[in-house]
Amino acid sequence: MAGLFRDVEAVWEKHDRPGRPRLVAQANVALGPESTVEQARRSIRDSYGFTGRADHVADGLLTTPETIRKAVGDFIGIGADEVTLYCWSPDIDQIDRLADTLF
Repeated sequence: MAGLFRDVEAVWEKHDRPGRPRLVAQANVALGPESTVEQARRSIRDSYGFTGRADHVADGLLTTPETIRKAVGDFIGIGADEVTLYCWSPDIDQIDRLADTLF
């Protein structure tokens, strides 16, 4: 992601845009029991099946508070202005789990 951010900044500067670009990162997440996580991975595979990269995306799913906090910190560390956590579980308890992870 750092390379992509730097590419965006270089193109921004090349075209003499004022200020700086807003850099946004996204992480795929699901917290909870293994059944919740596995359902999220199935949803990812269903959604990304046509890309040939479904397993890669599903394997990158962040499923622990530690990995989510690290990813957010790493994205901020490379200049992200915003990090979107895309939750792949319809489980309403995800809201509290994610809030407890980050706050």
